[in-house]
Amino acid sequence: PIRCGPTVSDADARERPEYGVAALFDGTVIELVLTFRSGSAYCCGEWQCHFMLFRTRRWDRLRQEFAALGLKVAGRLELQVDVVIEDGALFLTGNRLTSTLPRLVPVGASQYRDSVTEADYPVAEERKVVGGSKCWRVDWRPALDRGQVTLNVRWRSRVTKKALTTPTSNQAKLDVLQHIARLPVVAFLASSKAASLRRMASEIQLGENILNVDTRLGRSTIGYGSPGAAPTEFGAMYGGAVNDFREQSDSLVRRVFGGYPRWYASQPFRSWPVLVQYDGDKRVTAVYIDGVKITSSMSQRTKR
Repeated sequence: PIRCGPTVSDADARERPEYGVAALFDGTVIELVLTFRSGSAYCCGEWQCHFMLFRTRRWDRLRQEFAALGLKVAGRLELQVDVVIEDGALFLTGNRLTSTLPRLVPVGASQYRDSVTEADYPVAEERKVVGGSKCWRVDWRPALDRGQVTLNVRWRSRVTKKALTTPTSNQAKLDVLQHIARLPVVAFLASSKAASLRRMASEIQLGENILNVDTRLGRSTIGYGSPGAAPTEFGAMYGGAVNDFREQSDSLVRRVFGGYPRWYASQPFRSWPVLVQYDGDKRVTAVYIDGVKITSSMSQRTKR
């Protein structure tokens, strides 16, 4: 067996500051204890989102990582996870344009166990609800090519079960993912006028209210913290395609592994047509067009 981190059973010895991580690899099974620390800030408590192992290529890269260490994995890999949320851990909540800005909210202590096998994802494409678990599980990938969103959800016991319908519009798809899944998913709605979008973005003034910007550029995924930024800094994304999803887990993976493992692909958030960053007062602090940061002087020249 290969063990990393402190002893699983010794809660006081788990690694700090952000995550408590302890893992054991024996044959084909990876046993992992993931602790969300009291007083530390996170986007959500969904372990599958943080490690992105619902994507087949993640397993492939994990095997490559083992091979680089000289380890041979004969059968299917299995990940067994114990998630421990300490009392007072902070989670980001609120991301709708019509509601308050996202804020970090302390939660009570809880714990759940889950597992995933290398061949389990993508899951069956049928809609079904499984009760009794404290975690969310969502799979949208198999149906996206057909213009549908397929959900496989484990509901929290406090949440009222709602009927699932196949979304028929881009906005409906986005609403389903944000309202039901509660995952830190960044979805980019398609823009048929990319040139016009870039032109309008070049006219944004620093300090301008982000809600005014969003009105001009179109509804976005406004309200998500930028990777690596302070909890009071947020980003709004414009452009791209509705079936191109990127999870904001880069900073979380860095915390867990002390950097990027070879099997993890960093998500290039600034590669999208328009990214607008803003602060807790809803004021624009930076604008990126095609990954290039524009300044207030550039905006003035564009307007002239």
